[in-house]
Amino acid sequence: MFRKFINTLMKNGNKKLVTTLVMKTFEGVKRIQLERYHKATTSEAKAEIELDPFVIFHRAVDNCTPILQLTCCSKGGITYQVPIPITPLKAQHKSMLWLIQAANEKESHLRFYDILAKELVAAFQNQGRAVKWKQELHKKCQANRAYAHFRWM
Repeated sequence: MFRKFINTLMKNGNKKLVTTLVMKTFEGVKRIQLERYHKATTSEAKAEIELDPFVIFHRAVDNCTPILQLTCCSKGGITYQVPIPITPLKAQHKSMLWLIQAANEKESHLRFYDILAKELVAAFQNQGRAVKWKQELHKKCQANRAYAHFRWM
């Protein structure tokens, strides 16, 4: 999944640059979690804090992964948005794209890898823009569930 994230992030075939960006992102995730760890006062709070950036990355992608997607179906001159299940690979790819897009859209004076690290930590905690986009997609699918029978036509 790590290589898939690198390939999703890559533009113009510059894999070395993207690999260093992702490594710096993971260093930023580790730094954020260590700061949180050292600020925690009780041993129970310290035990709950995850320090491994790879675990944080995997759980963040899992928290952003959608279950359903909307496809357009035209019946009788009217276009309906029909919710259908999404394949696991497409869902994983969509969640990675959302994480990257959330980091790209933030206007900040910080570097990209710092913003991406904050976005990964937020998604790990079921917060952030990527998780919000997933929840909005699921709300749209829930609202359009009446058209689900068009899926088989």
